[in-house]
Amino acid sequence: MIKKINLLFAILLVLLTPSYIFAEDSYTVTCESSYANPLTGETVDGGSNLALGNSMIDNMLTKEVKVEPTKDGYYLTFSLGLASNISNVRFQTMDENQNFKDVPSEHIGTHEDPNKDDKIADYRVKVESLDLYVSPIFYVDPMERDVQFFIKPLSGSASEQEIKKIESKKKDLSSGLSTHIKDDSKDGDESGISTFDYVTIGVGIIVVILLCIGIYYVKKKR
Repeated sequence: MIKKINLLFAILLVLLTPSYIFAEDSYTVTCESSYANPLTGETVDGGSNLALGNSMIDNMLTKEVKVEPTKDGYYLTFSLGLASNISNVRFQTMDENQNFKDVPSEHIGTHEDPNKDDKIADYRVKVESLDLYVSPIFYVDPMERDVQFFIKPLSGSASEQEIKKIESKKKDLSSGLSTHIKDDSKDGDESGISTFDYVTIGVGIIVVILLCIGIYYVKKKR
């Protein structure tokens, strides 16, 4: 009996959850890169050949960055090619004072490069703003030294519709509410929550209460 109640609860939860909760919460932008620090025009890893450094970066960096907004920033996913030739990958991000600091990163996967006889490694990094630079650092085995360069996501490269949708969801996360703002809604209040959302939430709460009462009485009889 309890298993049936739990199954019913799961089905009702899915049916009553507004569809926007399951909406895509990421988008893709292009990025620009530089071997030299864009703020100083100088390299930071000891290299002196800017043309060679920029060529290497263009050859290994995938120019598309996945952006995932959170309530206090963004997760960015960078893809680095020639992965079999590099190791000890880490990242720095720029703060509002234009200083670079070490930040945690997550290696989320490695896959074959369809255009080269090598692999591509994907790394996920948390940043505070899309307007600040991210700096990958890694050891290049053939060169026997670290290489460091700089990346900046081009937020304007995403479609306006994508950005509006995702940034709207970010505001919902920041406020702690999952609200659905409908551009053409005429029955919503000033907060942007439609009447349908209030009804859905109310019905959901009632269903949960009734299910809890039912489970209590079933357990009590046993």
